[in-house]
Amino acid sequence: MGSLSFGGGPHGEIKRDYYSGLIELAEEIRAMLAAAPQSKVGELTRAAQDVLAERRRQVESEGWTPEHDDEHAPRMLATAGACYAIFWMNESSSPLSIWPWDESWWKPSEDPRRNWIKATALMLAEIERYDRADQQPKGGE
Repeated sequence: MGSLSFGGGPHGEIKRDYYSGLIELAEEIRAMLAAAPQSKVGELTRAAQDVLAERRRQVESEGWTPEHDDEHAPRMLATAGACYAIFWMNESSSPLSIWPWDESWWKPSEDPRRNWIKATALMLAEIERYDRADQQPKGGE
């Protein structure tokens, strides 16, 4: 993991703690997805189908193609996903302090499941971005 600067003062520590919590949540979501049961071998659950449909919507309707995703800094998509994932825990506390994009792109739903679907689709996009970057030739190879 690269180093991040959270600035000095009391807000830097709060942001660092918040970011650490998001990383832990992202790891928990990743583990839950890996352990998610499937009805039959090769048959996706409703949740998995909904996440993949949301990812397809992001690409087809919003234009967030893999090439576009590759332009983002590492962990940016994961941070956005984590914001949606944690929003349901405390709706009075907005995660906008770490939201990676302009506030106009923050569009949480009143339905927790919908937020989790958005969160997971963004996490999937981050994993795909990571995998593509990992396949790129490294310097000196």
